Amino acid sequence: MVYFYPEYDKYEPQHVLQSEAERVDDSEEIKKEVDDSKYPDYQRMLEQSLMNALHRLCVICYEDSRKNGWWDEKIETKDAEMAQIATKIALMHSELSEALEAIRTSAQHDDPHFAEELADCVIRICDLCGAFQIDLGDALIEKLKKNRTRGYKHGGKAI
Repeated sequence: MVYFYPEYDKYEPQHVLQSEAERVDDSEEIKKEVDDSKYPDYQRMLEQSLMNALHRLCVICYEDSRKNGWWDEKIETKDAEMAQIATKIALMHSELSEALEAIRTSAQHDDPHFAEELADCVIRICDLCGAFQIDLGDALIEKLKKNRTRGYKHGGKAI
């Protein structure tokens, strides 16, 4: 669980701090803490800051990618546009595969190569969102809100 309150300098996800035996379905407690009226303006301000930062990141990633020639292909049909999007998604997948390989070979989550590959994936996601003017920040905030309403492991999923 991440707390977005001014007095917290950092966050510590509860799943890192709890053992399996200590974990409980705390979805009602999460809703209570997330809806805490003590800092409603701060929560909205944080969400807006996140959305603005992600918007700017998407613009930067797209502009850098465009300047480096990754958007030079002329797209004249809807099918070609869908193929272009599919290719970009495949490249995101390849970055995640490289991250998997980095952690498999080093067996350490703090391996700099692992973080670099994750960063590459984020850059590719932001590039695509920037190209097609997808509001990633808003989508992320809405998805976080939706996930807060879901139960522990989203109803008992194993993985």
